[in-house]
Amino acid sequence: MIFSPVRVVRAPPPSSSFTAYLSQILQLDSSIDITADIELDVMGDTKEAILEHQEQVSREKERQERLDELYARARRSGQNQEWQAVVDGFEQIQAEEPSYPDPGNLQASACEVLRLRREDAQAGAVKDKAQHKHGREEALEA
Repeated sequence: MIFSPVRVVRAPPPSSSFTAYLSQILQLDSSIDITADIELDVMGDTKEAILEHQEQVSREKERQERLDELYARARRSGQNQEWQAVVDGFEQIQAEEPSYPDPGNLQASACEVLRLRREDAQAGAVKDKAQHKHGREEALEA
C-alpha cells in the first residue's frame, strides 16, 4: 500500500510567476520521494520480519512433526511390548522437548515393566543359585 501525500497543484494564475509554480511542483516531487523512501524502509523491514516469521513457523512445524513421529514410534514399540525401545524413544523426545505430553503414561508403564523384569531376573538368579547350592549339598550327602 503506498501512502503518499496528495497535493493539488493548480496552474498558476496569470498574476503569479512561473517560478512559484515550478517550486510547487518540485516540492511535490520531493514529498513523493520522501514518502517512497519511507515506504521502502517500512516494507523492507516488514518483508524481512514476515520471512523470518515464516521460517520460524516452518522450523517449529518440522520439529513438532519429528516429535510426533518419535511418539508414534514409541507407541508402536509399546504395542509390540518392546519396552526398552519405548524408553529410548522418550529419551529422544525429552532431550528435545521435556514437556512433550504423554497422555497414556506410556513412558511410566514401560519403565515399570522394565523394573519388574529386572526384579524377576534378579529373583530368578537368586533362586537358581539356591537350587544349584541345594543340589550340590544333596550330592555331597549321598
